[in-house]
Amino acid sequence: MLIGKNENHFITGIQILIFAMIMIFPAAALSAEEYVCDGKYKDGSKPSEAELKRILSDHVAWVKSEGKEDDKRRANLCNADLTNALLGGADLSNADLTNADLSNAYLYNADLSEAKLNKADLTNAVLNGADLITISISFSNHL
Repeated sequence: MLIGKNENHFITGIQILIFAMIMIFPAAALSAEEYVCDGKYKDGSKPSEAELKRILSDHVAWVKSEGKEDDKRRANLCNADLTNALLGGADLSNADLTNADLSNAYLYNADLSEAKLNKADLTNAVLNGADLITISISFSNHL
């Protein structure tokens, strides 16, 4: 992307994303006392491909349902090891991905709207076309 008249001023997509998150999405960082991960993968374990497929399917059903508040179908992947996960086009809207390891994850065109990404590791994650509207995020060393 070219900014201004000088051709030497290039800004990468990730720089724009980080700037937008800082300026537009100023979520407060969660301390350990305020947030407790109660998901199946809270120990940092990795869901199998079949488990992840079931979780995503259940989550889509939850998204489409009425009275969503206490439904167990909502994806709770806090602390999960999702390194190298193939999540292209996945609907993870409103999912809990707090402290998840999404390094090298393929999230092309994924719907992450209103997802909790606090302290998630997004190192080298492919976010092209991902819906990041109103995500909840606090920064760590992993962006």
